[in-house]
Amino acid sequence: MRPASKPAIHAALRLLASSSTAKPPTARVARLVYTSLRRKPQQRSINLSSWSPCREKDAKQEAKTPEKKGVSTSSGVHSAQTLPELPDAPKYPCPHLSDEEVVKYLQPLYARSWYLGLQVVKWNGQLRTPLVLAKKMDFLTYDDSLKFAGDLSGIVKSENHHPQVSLSPSGRLSLEINTHSATIPGVCPPARKDPQHIYPGVTLRDVRLAMLVETLWEQHRDELKVAKEEQYVTNPSRKLDSVRKNSGYRALGFFKPPSFADDLWRNVKPETVAYIIADEMGSR
Repeated sequence: MRPASKPAIHAALRLLASSSTAKPPTARVARLVYTSLRRKPQQRSINLSSWSPCREKDAKQEAKTPEKKGVSTSSGVHSAQTLPELPDAPKYPCPHLSDEEVVKYLQPLYARSWYLGLQVVKWNGQLRTPLVLAKKMDFLTYDDSLKFAGDLSGIVKSENHHPQVSLSPSGRLSLEINTHSATIPGVCPPARKDPQHIYPGVTLRDVRLAMLVETLWEQHRDELKVAKEEQYVTNPSRKLDSVRKNSGYRALGFFKPPSFADDLWRNVKPETVAYIIADEMGSR
């Protein structure tokens, strides 16, 4: 391929220099222009009107600015995605979320800083690590979080579904929700009399309660103005990964609910559970 002539390069550089009152372009920019002319000889006119050294400097500065992780402003992630219509409460025992329900309900909740966590429980004499749907909310004062917990109790009673709530002196309220009498589709037939067919997990009842909690949280945050400006969020790069892991839980590691014929899970060792939890906590 025949390279561009020197007069063509000089003309391009003069056009580049005239597009800004700042200092002339660097040798690196000249090489870029020369390369562009050489690779596309049929397109001799190059649009350089949008270039300026100031813009190049701003782009470099943005690239160097580290991304802030672990917090979110009160006007940030909560408005990222509209919540779907509130689902009906299924009867007990109810199945774990299906793949379609994970996408429909968990993704919008993740956009509001909900996340999937692990809970260590002793279930039917065995150590288990079921999933929980969780969120942390930071209030201005401890009394503000206590008022929220009082309002939440009315929702809990009407839903007949009880989350695990903890309050800290800093004003942080931590919430974990799961269904104790849940069944695993394809593994646990819904039989009340046989406890081996019940395994705790995240169901539509948990999704429903989480959406009601989110509505209450928005009232306290936006109307009562009792939320801190910076809120706890999980690592954004891990959110959708965790959703995808849960949607494929039948084939993925520790998110896979145990088959009760599987001795590995039936007799899971405490050190194995410790490793699982450490790995999950380190990823958030």
